[in-house]
Amino acid sequence: MEQSTSQKHIFLSGEGDSWYNRNLLHKPDSQSLSYDVECIIEFCKAPAVGEVKRVLEIGCSDGTKLNTLAKHFNAVGFGIDPSASAISDGMKRYNSSHINLSVGTSDTLPYEDESFDLVFVGFCLYLVDRNQLSDTFNSINRVLRRGGVVAITDFDVIEPVIREYHHVEGVKTYKCDYPSMLVQAFNYHLGYKSSYSHHSNLYTNDVQERIAISILYKP
Repeated sequence: MEQSTSQKHIFLSGEGDSWYNRNLLHKPDSQSLSYDVECIIEFCKAPAVGEVKRVLEIGCSDGTKLNTLAKHFNAVGFGIDPSASAISDGMKRYNSSHINLSVGTSDTLPYEDESFDLVFVGFCLYLVDRNQLSDTFNSINRVLRRGGVVAITDFDVIEPVIREYHHVEGVKTYKCDYPSMLVQAFNYHLGYKSSYSHHSNLYTNDVQERIAISILYKP
């Protein structure tokens, strides 16, 4: 995956910025709770989770959701995203005393072992190269403390689907059951899942439009 044509390289060298700019009109309102963030906050009320003092969002864009989570939990938030434009906008928009944003990718997280109580993987695993997926899961597991929580927002499919990415030739999207991979690899417990549409918080039968927020507990 280190070759120059890798999806990691493509997103770090410009497509991450393009993705961010295309989706600016659809970004969540900083004054309202997005559905997946609302589900995370509700789940983390469980006594088993304990205090949430450090939050990491992978695929954080400009940090809007991360900022909401950090403020709710009175926590310090860290975010990583391949878009330099998104990171720059977020650092200007949000209070740098409780939000730290960095350019990077999910396979090499520059954080200490077991340093987070909550890791939120924000709708990006479908774009990760297949030969980086194991490194991504290993990195997530490494930085999350025991008793911590992983939340994953991504496509909700019954079986794996590989498609061409419409915006850059040669890039593919990989729709898979990512939460089950964490369960199988590290014995995480699936504590919560809600399937809904891109366009509303209601369930849809359309597999092209259906996404899910899945929340897993690390024993």
